[in-house]
Amino acid sequence: MSISGPLAQMGEAYANVEVYSADGSHSLPFRAKVDTGAYASLLDKASISELGLEPVDVVTLNTAAGPVPSQKYMARVVAAPIWDGRIVIVAGRPGTDQMLLGRQWLSKFRFEYDGPGRRFSISRPP
Repeated sequence: MSISGPLAQMGEAYANVEVYSADGSHSLPFRAKVDTGAYASLLDKASISELGLEPVDVVTLNTAAGPVPSQKYMARVVAAPIWDGRIVIVAGRPGTDQMLLGRQWLSKFRFEYDGPGRRFSISRPP
C-alpha cells in the first residue's frame, strides 16, 4: 500500500490527508505538501482553531528568519491507506499551503522521489 502521484509543477510532492477535531467529531481535508526540508509538520492557525485543537506545549522552530516560538498540538491525521494515527503538529505559516508534512512524520515511511519520471511514492517499509 502506498500514496503516490505526479510531482507538482516545481517538483513538489502532495498527499491528501484528513485532520480530525480534538473530539473526533469532524475533520478537514488537506492537500499537504511533503516537505523534506522541514522537521515538523505545520498546520495553519485558522485550521487549528476550526478543529478545536488544544496546545500541549510550546516549541521553538528554527526558520530562515531565526528561532520562532510556536504552539505544539497532537492531532489524529489519516493519510489513507498508509497512516491513521496521532502526530505532533505545530502552528505555523506553511507558505502558500495550509499544511506541511515534515520529516518527523515522513520518517515512519519509505519516500521515493522519481525526478525524471515526475512521480513520488510514500509507503510503509517492508
